[in-house]
This record gives sequence, C-alpha cells and structure tokens, in this order.
Amino acid sequence: MVKVSRRASFAVLTIMLIGLFPSLAASQAASQESVASSSQTDRIRRAEPNGRSFNNFSAPLPLSRKAARSCRVEPTTADRSSQDVVDAAYCQLLRRLPEEEGLSYWGSQLDDGLPVVRLISTIQLGEEYRRRTNYSMLETLSKVTISEERAELLRKSEAKEKADSDLTQLEMAREQAAKKKAKADAARRAAEQEAKRRAATLMKRNPISVGEFNRFVSKRRFSTVEYLTPSLAYGTYNTRNQKVNVLLVHLSGSKGFSVSPGDRAKSTVGSWAIDIGAQAAINGNWFDPYDGPAVSSGKVYGGKDHGYTSLFGITLQKDLIMEHHSRVNSSVDRRIAFGVSGHPTLVHQGNKTVDFHGDPTFTSRAPRSAMGASNEGDVLVFVTVDGRSKTAAGMTGAETANLMARLGASNAVMLDGGGSTTMWIAGRGVVNKPSTGQARPVANQIAIFGS
Repeated sequence: MVKVSRRASFAVLTIMLIGLFPSLAASQAASQESVASSSQTDRIRRAEPNGRSFNNFSAPLPLSRKAARSCRVEPTTADRSSQDVVDAAYCQLLRRLPEEEGLSYWGSQLDDGLPVVRLISTIQLGEEYRRRTNYSMLETLSKVTISEERAELLRKSEAKEKADSDLTQLEMAREQAAKKKAKADAARRAAEQEAKRRAATLMKRNPISVGEFNRFVSKRRFSTVEYLTPSLAYGTYNTRNQKVNVLLVHLSGSKGFSVSPGDRAKSTVGSWAIDIGAQAAINGNWFDPYDGPAVSSGKVYGGKDHGYTSLFGITLQKDLIMEHHSRVNSSVDRRIAFGVSGHPTLVHQGNKTVDFHGDPTFTSRAPRSAMGASNEGDVLVFVTVDGRSKTAAGMTGAETANLMARLGASNAVMLDGGGSTTMWIAGRGVVNKPSTGQARPVANQIAIFGS
C-alpha cells in the first residue's frame, strides 16, 4: 500500500506542477538561456529536431516519463532537444525545494497528508521558484543596477575630468606665474643693463686749470677772441660769405649752464637770459612745440624720444650725459639736472656723423646751432652759424660736424637751426644775424654762466 500511495503521490505532484505552473517553463527556459553562453544556445537551436526556437515556446512541455522518474537530465549537455531543456528546468526546481531531498521529499509530504494548496504555496515561497518566475523582474533590476553603475562610472569620470581640469588650470596658473616672474626678471635685468649703460655714457669731468683752459682756447685760432669772464671765452670766425660765433666754457671754474622751464616756451633767447642774469645764452630744442624731452632743475618736460633725438644733459656735479640719437630712451636719466634734445648727433666719442640719409634739412646749407663738450668733459662748446643771406651761406650737417670737431668737441649735437638760431651775450645782445631779421621766440633756451 505504501508503494502504491507513493507512486500516486509522484503522479499527482508531477501533474500538479505541470498544470499549476504553465508559465514557469518559459521563465525557466529564459533563465537557462541567459546562463548558457551564446555559442551553446546556438548549438541547442541547431539540435532542435522540429526546428523550433526555444525562445518561441508558447506553452511548457510536460516532463517525459523518464525525466519524471529520475530527474537526472543534465542541463549542461550540449546536444539536447527542447524537451530535455524543459525537463532539466523542472528537475532543478524539484531537487532544490528543499535541496536536501527534492522530489522524494515532496512525495512523502503528500503521502503524509500535506494539502496540495500548502504544497503550492510552499514551492512558490521557495528561492528557486521566485528566482525563475521573477526572471523578467530580475532582468529589469539588472538593467537598473547597470544604469546605476553607469551613472557611478559617469560621476567618477566627470570627477576625474574636473580634477584633470583643475590640475590643468593650476598648471596654467603656474606657467603664467612663471612667465610673469621671467618677465619681471627680464625687466629687472634690462633696467640694470640700462643703468649700467647710462652710467657708461656719463662723462666724468677731468678738471683743468685756468692756464689749460687758455691753452685750449688759443688752439682754436679764432679770428677774434675775448674772455667775458675767466671761465667764459667768446670767439668768432669771419671768413668769406660766412660767420661763426663760438662760446667756450671752463666748466670747473663756472656755474655751468641752465635750461629754461617749460612755462617759458616761445620766449626769445635774450629775454629769459636777462631775467636770470646769465652771461650768455643760445636757443635749444627743435620745436613744434618740443622735439624731444628737456630738463630744467630736474623737471622733465617736452616730447618723447622718437628715435632721432640726442639728449645733452648735465648733472648737479657738472658731469655730462650725452647719447647718440640712434638710441631710443623711454625715460630721461634721473641724474640729469639740465638738458636739451637736439638732432642729429654730430660727433659721438670722437666719431663725426657723415651720413644724414639724404635728409635735405641736413644736406643743404642753413643757419646752424650746436653744443658739445671736449674729450676731458671740462670744456663746453656752443656754436651758431649764420646763413640764408648774401653774407652767410650757412653749413650742411656734415660741415657743422667738422666744425665742432675742429673746435675740440669729442661729443656734439645739433640744436634747432634756421630762423631759430640765436646767440645772445650780456652787454652785446644777439651777436649772430638771425635769418628772419630778428630773434624769434623758441621752444627753450640754454643759459651760460661764467665764474
């Protein structure tokens, strides 16, 4: 009786599972297909005798009698039919609920009076059943998990990109800081080099005695010469169709020279010289209104260096600062107490300017004004050349450079000429012959003081 009852229980259990879980086969088959590799699934499809795809099963296949008796169908077998796959799915379920005894356990439970409804509910609560019947739900959950993982990867990627961007910006900031530092260092070195260069242009005076100054004057072979003071000599050259006026200043024995401030612009040379009690004066900057900078009592005014001006300056210690017109300066040397700008440089460190690039201002003859200094830096030379008249033809730039060199100037610059050329001496007035007939207002004036 017991054997008959157990066989009947197995039959009931098998029929019940097949009838109550029609959808389980499809979900089990889907789960099985997801576990198997794609190549293995292809082999299963090729092995189906009826040519039906396992994914297209619309209803579960019943357990074969052999499978129902033994439940030993191996799901890993490569060459199996669709029926074998379904049998394996059912058998896995029966073996795992509970996993210790499987089908024999549930058969004995039915023999002992376990209600069929309780059996069904117990199986439904099992992990294997839930896993297989909720496969589609798990698949959705898997997609959500994948999305979360992708979001996490995206977040990490964005965080890394931000970190890389911050690092890049930091490196760029460092590079900019390094460039600024390099630029500042270069500017500092340039300033140091400029200071050294300007210091090198400073002509230290080599003081001479009154006797040496007199010998210097006598070597010039003037047509006439007169000492206005022991440190100020006035000489002239009177040649055919030409007149030259020269002032030689003994710098060590005199007060040197001074330059009118900017507020005296467009006044005549003599009017300002009389106001300050100078012994002599000459016109200064080219103007319209000022061609290049000028310095009066340490205060700079006038125009910028445009690459063709040459500043002639003197310090409070009476040292001279003279630069070539080819060097452009963005600022005026702070050591200069008085200075004017002329152009071009006529003589620089003993070398005369001979090429004026065809500029008619210097290649033609005209009235000229110039100033310079001896090689020792202790004798100043001021010159005016008459011109544009029947009695005076004037000089070219090259001729004026030769004149300044003969007068003993190792450094010299041309001042404004033409109608601006004016030399004034106290007690005599204007000693040259202005081409306009009378002295005209000029940009600024240079006053000369004796002892």
